[in-house]
Amino acid sequence: MPNVTDLISPSFSTEKSSTYRLSIREYPNGFSFCAVDSDDNSCVAIKLTPTLSHEEPLLALHFSEVRFVKDAAFSVVPSAFLRGGDSDAEFLPIGRHLKKRAVLHSALLPDGNAILFDTKKFPGLQMDYIPRHPIQELYQFGTSLQRSDYCMAEMNGAQLNIITVTGHKLRLANTFAYETSEDAAYYILSVFQQLALDAETVPLHLIADERAPQCPAGFLSEYIRNVNIVKPGEGWNAAFPADIYHRFATQLYSLICA
Repeated sequence: MPNVTDLISPSFSTEKSSTYRLSIREYPNGFSFCAVDSDDNSCVAIKLTPTLSHEEPLLALHFSEVRFVKDAAFSVVPSAFLRGGDSDAEFLPIGRHLKKRAVLHSALLPDGNAILFDTKKFPGLQMDYIPRHPIQELYQFGTSLQRSDYCMAEMNGAQLNIITVTGHKLRLANTFAYETSEDAAYYILSVFQQLALDAETVPLHLIADERAPQCPAGFLSEYIRNVNIVKPGEGWNAAFPADIYHRFATQLYSLICA
């Protein structure tokens, strides 16, 4: 990622900043700033930067609203990799909210409120979390099925979220980028193969619109005996915030957790 990337609209004016809404979104490799004009909901500024600094010019402006948005991508690191040795030095940067002397010792998912942010800089700051991150919501929905073994895949735009539970324990949680139904089927079948899941007994719960061309339900049914379609909105709250913050950010970031 370049050090700084700016996309500034000709209509952007520092004198009108009080009419703009600013959102700051955290990614694994940096931050993005997005300013939206409240008058016409147009995006007037996007900036990408690897660090969050008080010297950032955008942060010196007065906005009508400021939000901090957590990224939707996620990945679970096996606890076996986090028990001493040089592996700690590799994975500590992932948890930027941790102190330098902290030691990672488990694969437990951190609470969203573990993020450190200087609220004094932004009085009245509203903290937003994409509903699918952290993945407790997807996992909680899975536990309501009351099964000891299952695989759950959620198709969310160009993002495929997969969790796998065996023996009532979380085995895998990951995000994959996909474009076609073949891509989605490949990732799901790879999970079954890599984790040695019995396709005859372990069900796949697919949160997707089966009418969408990217839905691989029919193809997967040839390999997995029990494929259950869960339509978005039926027992699963897939609603995103209505605002349009960072609608262009995915064109500038390529996040693939594999």
